[in-house]
Amino acid sequence: MVVNAVDSPKADDPGGLTREQVRRDRRQASPNNLLFDAGEELDQQKLGLVYRRSFGEKHEISARNYHVLRDLDNSLPFVDGGSVELDRFFAGGGLQYTYTNSVFGTQAWLVAGLDVDAQRDGRRRFDNLFGNRGALTLDQDEDVTAYGVYVQSRGQLPWNLELSGGVRYDRVTFQVDDHFLADGDQSDRIHFDQLSPAVALVWSPIAELNVYASVSTSFETPTTTELANPFGTGGFNSGLDSQKAINYEVGLKGLMPGRLRYDVALFHVQVDDELVPFEEPAQPERSFFRNAGRSTRNGLEMSLGVEPLPGLVTELAYTYSDFTYGRYQTPSGVFDGNQIPGIPRNQLFGEISYQHPSGFFAAWDVLYVDDFFADDANTVRTGAYWLSNLRVGHRFRLGRFAITPFAGVNNLLDREYNGNVRINATQDRYFEPAPDRNFYGGLCFRYDFGG
Repeated sequence: MVVNAVDSPKADDPGGLTREQVRRDRRQASPNNLLFDAGEELDQQKLGLVYRRSFGEKHEISARNYHVLRDLDNSLPFVDGGSVELDRFFAGGGLQYTYTNSVFGTQAWLVAGLDVDAQRDGRRRFDNLFGNRGALTLDQDEDVTAYGVYVQSRGQLPWNLELSGGVRYDRVTFQVDDHFLADGDQSDRIHFDQLSPAVALVWSPIAELNVYASVSTSFETPTTTELANPFGTGGFNSGLDSQKAINYEVGLKGLMPGRLRYDVALFHVQVDDELVPFEEPAQPERSFFRNAGRSTRNGLEMSLGVEPLPGLVTELAYTYSDFTYGRYQTPSGVFDGNQIPGIPRNQLFGEISYQHPSGFFAAWDVLYVDDFFADDANTVRTGAYWLSNLRVGHRFRLGRFAITPFAGVNNLLDREYNGNVRINATQDRYFEPAPDRNFYGGLCFRYDFGG
């Protein structure tokens, strides 16, 4: 059983700044965000249950179920519909069966399952009268229901080969019921469905090395927020399609003497109808989404980890990303061949962590992020930066209780960088500066029920 509750009664939104505003004072908030008291309040509770049971050595069944209540009040920095009230209930469950047996003298697995998920939103928007709630401008119920069935099989082959394959079918229905009829009835219903197969082959010439190749597909529907209608006050953007991709990947994973592990992967992803954010000049500060015709993602991922002493772990990871639009035309231009904004070509991460049997722990990490574009036209570029963080703590055990005080320093080197970049923002408000060097601390309480 998992129980979770979150109460965030106040979270200010400083908004995006222009490059000149950042140069003058990177600690300032956007004047519009101050004028309209932009920010949000969040209250959320979650209950989840998972049940597993084996029947002999060959059969296992597992079931899951979850329920989440979420209440959100959001003030956006504009008048028309700038005060948002969202009441959300979403729940779902799944059933999975696993069969394990020996076939022709080798081990084989078969997994089949069913997922059912539903989300029920009550969304209302009001005018934001400089921080005060004004007249109602939108009142609609947004329902999402998703069904998925899948089957996957994996078996050992001669010559230390393992073959796996699977297929999944998803059907997702979005329905909006418009209760604000002053501007007409914009109720709508949209369906997305997709069959997603995958296959992979793994070769293990020795126990400490796996070499693999895989071909897989993916399917991503827009969210209810991404379906927001840029052509009207309510309803859905029925012209928005789901994002589909096919992924080719080869790589190897292995262990070496001295507790050293490594992982190298090369991938090529072909994406159709990629979901891309944009802002309308008539509605600044509000993001909408459209589909890019086709995009390509080529990349390399490498990681290395070593434990030279018990409790002392060093990790290093590098990612190279060459992500470009292949075919993408919008009313504002043709972006064929441009880099996809928001994605740095190079990222490097390193961490040294230590955990003592007494309960003391510490970690120091360093992150390098390359520069990248902030817009589809590739005319606005962010700067590269190095970032370093430090955290320490100690876990004290008192029977089944564990009490862990912890503290840390973020942005240890006091670098100036952007914590977020608003892709395709209007009025040049691309940048949300990150905090200077900052400190945090807290206590974590844990109780183990046993069993």
